[in-house]
Amino acid sequence: MTSKFDPSLLDIRIRHRAYQDSFDEMLSAVELARHQTGAIIPLLGPTRCGKTDLLHDLQDALKRTTQGPGKTVPSPNFGLETIPAKPNDLDLYRTMLRSFGYSYGPRERIGDLRTRLIQNVRDEGLEIIALDECNHCAETGANLSARATGDHFKRLIDDAGVILILAGLPKFQKIIDENEQFRERSLKTVHILPYSWSGEDDRMAYSEAVFGIFDLLGQCDVKIDFDDEEMAVRLYGLSGGRVGQVLRILKGASAIMKDDVMTFQDVVRAARQLVQVQAMPEWFLQPELPTDTQLAKSYVAVMHEAGLPVEPNTVGDLEAVGATG
Repeated sequence: MTSKFDPSLLDIRIRHRAYQDSFDEMLSAVELARHQTGAIIPLLGPTRCGKTDLLHDLQDALKRTTQGPGKTVPSPNFGLETIPAKPNDLDLYRTMLRSFGYSYGPRERIGDLRTRLIQNVRDEGLEIIALDECNHCAETGANLSARATGDHFKRLIDDAGVILILAGLPKFQKIIDENEQFRERSLKTVHILPYSWSGEDDRMAYSEAVFGIFDLLGQCDVKIDFDDEEMAVRLYGLSGGRVGQVLRILKGASAIMKDDVMTFQDVVRAARQLVQVQAMPEWFLQPELPTDTQLAKSYVAVMHEAGLPVEPNTVGDLEAVGATG
């Protein structure tokens, strides 16, 4: 018999500690930027740490309508859009115009797009532009240089006084660091990071988030047919401490479970299909529990893949850093 549970119920935002801390830091950064006549606020972190959800939460918290002089229709003050893969110079301005619902012609030139964007910001009181996947500008295959990327955003700050939130993978930090003028218009980068297994506070915050997901499943009449504490440990290893990845695995398990009962084997099957081999899923799906060193290696692997440093706190961390580095 198939389950009645709808897996889409796990398409949720969990405001766990690391997420809430980054959200609060972003709110403070926006308030500071309002007194700087425009600024860039980078929001960076590994994949599935919650950056996109956080942008939508920020939009919900900060959005309002504005009505510039001579305008009859109010406009939103907060635009949110995603930079496409392999972007060129035109794509940046098209994306920013699209974030506020503005259209553009297929043959409009960069200068025309920039002028219209700046004019709209000034005339209609547009305040915040949030762009997701800014790392596409720093990836191999991008059709614009790192210098051009920084110069486009810098010029927008200077000419329009807008607050520009740039969210994505940490590789975008290189563009900030290598362009002095861009860097001088940026506030301190806000990071949203996975939880470290070796830190007691991190471990407790991670566990609270995962047990919250288990509680939600229980409230939806899903029976958990495994030891929840042991499963939280295994899921840490599979996710490297990323709550978003835990949700992804449990959503996969909920899609294949029978009779609204989620078993250990359901999670195993979902993990083997959803997690890449190089993430070492078999360590965490055996009858014996993984060691602290294996859990630390999972966290270090996520951080190293994102290009982020790891400060070892335990012998296990040192071993993990050495094995991954």
